[in-house]
Amino acid sequence: MIALYWDIGKRITDKQQQLGWGKAIVETLSKDLQNEFPGIRGFGTSNLWAMAQFFSEYEGSTILRPLVGEISWSKHLVIMTFVLFLLNLELPLHSSEINILLK
Repeated sequence: MIALYWDIGKRITDKQQQLGWGKAIVETLSKDLQNEFPGIRGFGTSNLWAMAQFFSEYEGSTILRPLVGEISWSKHLVIMTFVLFLLNLELPLHSSEINILLK
């Protein structure tokens, strides 16, 4: 599934850059995928945006990119959410404070 999510995220990202895809197109894509594959979960709009974020976050890293298939999708979502949380904090964190957040 991770490879499929990677490919979908890449396609969305490429189309955004080339054609200026926005929210409406991704919502339509979500509905189309759900109609094409009834009963298969994971093609909701928010998950499609997460796939695009997933591709964007990992594609530039030569270290992380080969490892993307080593953990589950749900763990990738937790990592991306936590990293965004840390990036949005306004106060500088020390390692002891990060350890508290990780517990």
